[in-house]
Amino acid sequence: MVSLDNSKLILETFLKEPTKSQYIRQIANNCKLSYERVQHYLKELEKIKVLNSKTKGKIKEYTLNRKHELAVKIFTILEMEKKQKFYSKNPQFQSWLVNLVSDITKNFDKHSADIRFILLFGSTARDDSKVSSDVDILIVARNIDQNLKAVINQLKTKLETLSGKVFSFHLVDYKEFVAKWNKEPIYATIWLDHVVLSGEENFWKEVLELGEPI
Repeated sequence: MVSLDNSKLILETFLKEPTKSQYIRQIANNCKLSYERVQHYLKELEKIKVLNSKTKGKIKEYTLNRKHELAVKIFTILEMEKKQKFYSKNPQFQSWLVNLVSDITKNFDKHSADIRFILLFGSTARDDSKVSSDVDILIVARNIDQNLKAVINQLKTKLETLSGKVFSFHLVDYKEFVAKWNKEPIYATIWLDHVVLSGEENFWKEVLELGEPI
């Protein structure tokens, strides 16, 4: 049985393009492990149906079983680790964003809105923002109403006063997100440079269901 750590090593190679197939050699190069060791791990992951394989000519290629619960679990863990790395490199953002997520969650709960996830995206998430750059936040939720939009404006004012930064909030209804994920260019941009601030598991369930935006 392949360990969770080794499963993470293998599945992390599918993180940016979870719908794409990979050859053993590609995976080994990305993992920086020997071909033989990776081949063993792949066989174990195929046994438990986390990966599927097919042979083209004499070469076997692997695809991710995007419905498998272990795939969701591992990508959720990797996303959480990514957030912690961002906070470690940008401690000034941690208190602002942690408090922001808490305030959003409390206010949305009061209005019976269901937050699916909250993302930081753009140059700040990419970690190459200038002092004057906007901080872009995406909130995907169900049951959004005008009261919540007013709440977000209040939180925006509070946060900008505290941080001295300009925040841009993008409040999107869940159904609209699902419909436009693979159609609107902004989602391809978000996919390339994002940090999930809350709802990592929900985010990855959607990505694995819908595929990465092109």
